Amino acid sequence: MSAERHEDRPLTASSKALAALEAELRRVNAPVLAALRPGLGADSIRRLTQELPFRLPGEVAALYEWHDGSSGDGPAEELFPSGRFPSLQRAVEAYFFEVRLAREVTSGTGLDPDSSYAADWFPIFVTAGGDRYVATQAGSGPVRLLDRVDWSSQVEEAASFANFLEQLVERYQKGAYVAGPVRTVVVNESVLAQLRRGQRGDQAGPEALLAQLQGDDPDLQNHAVQEITRLRYPELVSPLIGLLTSPDSILRRRAALLLGAIGDRRAIPHLVRALAEWKGDDLASAWGGLQPIGGEGAIGHLEAVLRDGDSELRVLAAQALGNTEDATAVPALQAARHDADARVQAAADAALRRLGAT
Repeated sequence: MSAERHEDRPLTASSKALAALEAELRRVNAPVLAALRPGLGADSIRRLTQELPFRLPGEVAALYEWHDGSSGDGPAEELFPSGRFPSLQRAVEAYFFEVRLAREVTSGTGLDPDSSYAADWFPIFVTAGGDRYVATQAGSGPVRLLDRVDWSSQVEEAASFANFLEQLVERYQKGAYVAGPVRTVVVNESVLAQLRRGQRGDQAGPEALLAQLQGDDPDLQNHAVQEITRLRYPELVSPLIGLLTSPDSILRRRAALLLGAIGDRRAIPHLVRALAEWKGDDLASAWGGLQPIGGEGAIGHLEAVLRDGDSELRVLAAQALGNTEDATAVPALQAARHDADARVQAAADAALRRLGAT
């Protein structure tokens, strides 16, 4: 630690997590221990950050009081796999470089400023490829991993900086990060996947699961599918219906199948529409979503819609029956040839041709 006197104040959540992290680094004999610089005092932190347009919060400042980065920039100097730890001075320099570059690029090209580096992102760690871990909202918000090529491509890693450090500790404690060959720390992928699936899992209510389903993390997406299937939250029916029109085909298909798993009949007309309009793999998912709700009577339900629904639904039901490729629908479709609405007649004719029953 620095010879500078630190201000007396209670330990922050970050300080506690950093103490636990150092204990884990020593336990696995992490090579970065030899590369960590002494920590900074409060005066040095204030001096190095005085030009920032915001005050670095105590939870982030605690990192540099602990150690002022690591020397070098190779694997042996990584605090965690592919997580290089620049000094505070280098972090501040990186901040001003990125903000200035973003300003120049957006003013010169007319690009949306929201797709560039934001002025309230403070860079903390950096990968070998140049992607940055930033503490958002002037250091007090979630920690995100930013793609170096496209800053708008972001993955939220933790709800706060302290939470991010606590996750690092857990990954060392549970064997997701382990000592590797040639002075490195490496990832145990299977353990890490289990931990990531468990992030927020015990407390994940419907809103959190919906966010995971729509997020970028495949492990959390799969976790959300499993939990929604298991818990069958009725409050997710409306948002899942909304996802049936998503431009993301994988998300559309998952939404259809999850509606079937929940089994709420409010989804039926929307799945009928999907069954009528979707194609290929999407079509199979629409049918896969409708069948569990209608059970063995799914065809019968479509026939009832064809007979008793409004004009638009009758057209959709005829199209959907054709897409099921189930010959038991032929009599109902033949009857629909005499529907009062010419559009229903045309849809029934097309469905019968699809079933080879013209």
